[in-house]
Amino acid sequence: MICTLGKLDCVTKMRLFNSYYGSFSFYGCELWELSCDGLQAMCTTWRNAFRLIFNLPRNCHTDIINVLCSNTPLFDSFCKCSIKFLQSCLTSSNFVVNFIARHDVSYSRMFSCLGRNVQFCSERYGDVVGMLVT
Repeated sequence: MICTLGKLDCVTKMRLFNSYYGSFSFYGCELWELSCDGLQAMCTTWRNAFRLIFNLPRNCHTDIINVLCSNTPLFDSFCKCSIKFLQSCLTSSNFVVNFIARHDVSYSRMFSCLGRNVQFCSERYGDVVGMLVT
């Protein structure tokens, strides 16, 4: 994209990048393993793409990139999607969906992807389980 549209201003390149590769295009990210190293590598590549768009040096701090892009960090968006999905499962009127979600969070936490994601988010952001179950 940079090679083809390199003469455009940074704001236009950022909008094009977000429209083609925006976080909404990560279908199924609610069920991704958040502690996976590959996910961190993808987020690093994502930030490097924004560094190229804004012609920033490679050692530019991540917080500056987030301010320029005026959005939340990609990894935090993945965590938010995962927690929102689990919350919708826990409040579902479908008994089976509700039961499986509660079982994953309460009993088989480390044996299910949902449970591991809740554990990961709880360690990263605080007590997520308490907010979800109540």
